[in-house]
Amino acid sequence: MKSIARLFLLGITFISFVFFTASLNAQPASEAQFSVTNTNDAGPGSFRAALISAGAAEGPATINIDLPPNTIIDVTSASQFSNDVPVQAFRFFSNTTINGNGVILRMLSDDLGRFFFISNVTINDLILDGGQVNRGNGDGGGCLIAVGNNVINNCLIINAEVTNDQGAGGALSIFAGTTTINQTTIRNNTGARGAAVWINEDATLNLNNSTIADNTVIPNPDFTPAAIFLQGTLNMDGNIIADTNPDEAVDLFDSGNTIEINTNNLIENFVCGGASCMDEEFASTEDPGLMPASADPYFVYMFAPDSPAAAIGAGSTTAPSDGAMSVTTIPTMGEWAIMCLLLVMVIIGIVSIKEINLVSAKA
Repeated sequence: MKSIARLFLLGITFISFVFFTASLNAQPASEAQFSVTNTNDAGPGSFRAALISAGAAEGPATINIDLPPNTIIDVTSASQFSNDVPVQAFRFFSNTTINGNGVILRMLSDDLGRFFFISNVTINDLILDGGQVNRGNGDGGGCLIAVGNNVINNCLIINAEVTNDQGAGGALSIFAGTTTINQTTIRNNTGARGAAVWINEDATLNLNNSTIADNTVIPNPDFTPAAIFLQGTLNMDGNIIADTNPDEAVDLFDSGNTIEINTNNLIENFVCGGASCMDEEFASTEDPGLMPASADPYFVYMFAPDSPAAAIGAGSTTAPSDGAMSVTTIPTMGEWAIMCLLLVMVIIGIVSIKEINLVSAKA
């Protein structure tokens, strides 16, 4: 029996070793990590320096802003390439995760340019204040999303604008790929084709538990005035889209493409531009009764307990400074192998101790 047990343990050990060795070859290189430790617009420890380092890294990178929540980092677009149209605060970047810790990136009021032009980027727990595009047909006053899979979690995007009457997406312009927005507030932004968000025909937006309100449309007779201008695909669950200015503007305009998922959404005013959306219904089309959750200029919204929004549990009600969304990680193959090896070592130790005790008893 002892021989069988030993063979069994040796078999487990061998299999674990094989998995561990394979995992060393299969696992990608460790993700580069960069920290933001001051509020300077450039130089060591700045957000700009971290983005430059992340862009130079091989493979994916993570930027951790190690500053207290609500710390303000004032940024400019002065150091950008002169041939960028429009100018933006930071160079194009991709394959990067930004953990914002509730910090505020604020565009100086006398400066022009959007914050980001991105692809395959995740932004967590960050406040973007400002951003302005005023050249030609420039789109995306706050951020232009190019392609790939992009994620925005628990953020606040405010005071961005596209000042020309052709520009799309006052806060966000989603050109292609798939973008997922979770627990985010987008308010007080300005644009023509989508005061808050424009979704191009090649793009998909997954919008979850977010609030888009108090955005202002620049009039243009060629476009239906709306906070969200949908030309691509939209999947929605648990959102509030309301209070777009001026009064004749609507909160969501669907040009006739696809709303594939529509659950628990409060859309105060909706206009359909084609036969494919003629039968769209929402959980509520009433005024959600939004109000500031605090006197802080970076507030998110709250609503009365008896409001339609409260009844369906829609909208984002937590500020970025409340902390980033938690992420559950699954152990890698290498981690499973290490755990198996440790378990085998414990079993071998227990068996060895018992054998020593038996020998001692016989002696």
